[in-house]
Amino acid sequence: MHELEGVRAPFEMDGPARGLVHALKYRHYRAVAPAMAALMAPLPDGLDVDLFLAVPLHRSRERARGFNQSALLLRQTGWGPVGKGLVRVRRTDQQVGQRLGERRQNVAGAFAYGGPRLDGLTVALVDDVVTTGATMVECARVLKDAGARRVWALAFARASYHPESAEAIDD
Repeated sequence: MHELEGVRAPFEMDGPARGLVHALKYRHYRAVAPAMAALMAPLPDGLDVDLFLAVPLHRSRERARGFNQSALLLRQTGWGPVGKGLVRVRRTDQQVGQRLGERRQNVAGAFAYGGPRLDGLTVALVDDVVTTGATMVECARVLKDAGARRVWALAFARASYHPESAEAIDD
């Protein structure tokens, strides 16, 4: 994951954390977002982040869900400045149940950045959960192509992934 400086998440994707992610993402229970964001609050400490960006959903998925859970979490954290311009340019299959190679292939070329140049900036990508990092790595690649010097991944939860068995906790 050389595109990412690292991944920070306060929780493993199990137990109550998994319940909160699923409540937000699949049951559309937005009321859990403020509590999740409060628990994420210290994640960027010491990173000297210049810009925060939410991992985008494809417009059709966002329309179906009614919101982007990553953008909602980012808004609730109060982190800033919040950037715009990272977009998902094509619909991808859901990552749940896919192996690492499938996930990478699924998101390859799925993102573009059309905002102002990021020359020398440290950017933090925000998402609800990171499993293999395939989505975050692809977004980071796009942001580095736009000039970002460093890209960090910040998420509410991080799922255990065992590439030798291709076993992942569903996100």
